[in-house]
Order: sequence, then C-alpha cells, then structure tokens
Amino acid sequence: MARKIKQAEVVVETVAVVADVAEVLAETNVQVAENTEVQTEVVAKVVKAEVGRTIFAEELAKGTLVRKNVINRLVSEAGLTAKGAATYFQNMKNKAGLVVHKVKEEVAA
Repeated sequence: MARKIKQAEVVVETVAVVADVAEVLAETNVQVAENTEVQTEVVAKVVKAEVGRTIFAEELAKGTLVRKNVINRLVSEAGLTAKGAATYFQNMKNKAGLVVHKVKEEVAA
C-alpha cells in the first residue's frame, strides 16, 4: 500500500513538472511570435523604402519627374497606399533638393 502511495506521489510530481514546462514553452512561443512579427514589420518597411528610392531614382533618370507616375508605381510595386506613396514622393523630392521653399518677406514697420 505504501509503495502505491509513493508511486502516486511521483506521478503527481511528474505531472506538475510537465505542466510547468508546458507553461514555460507556451510563454516562449508567445515571445518568439511577437519577435517574429516585429522583425517582419521592420523588414517590410526597409524593403518598401528601398523599392521607393529605386523607383524615384528611375523616374528621375528619365528626365521629367511626373508625380502621378511615381505614385502609381509606388502603390503597385512597393505596396504602399496612395497617401503613403504621396508622402514618400514628397519626402524623396525634398531630399533630392527639388523643392523650392517660399521665403516670407518681412514687412518693414
């Protein structure tokens, strides 16, 4: 009888250890999944930016930079939304020095 009680205690302890291991594995899987999602988002942004710069450079090399054409290519080839593509276009145009900013004249008092 004492032997069966001892065996039952060992089984209970083993089940408790297995449950603890399963909990740790579940937590680890969640952390890995979250890390993978973050890495995927970062890679996607880098890829979109690189594709966007390439498209802008190609269109600029053609001679005339047509906003509509660049935005259409950014949407179709880089996977951007229309608003995102417009923002990319304007930022790249600014960086390329193709935007002339208005200078406010000071009024003499």
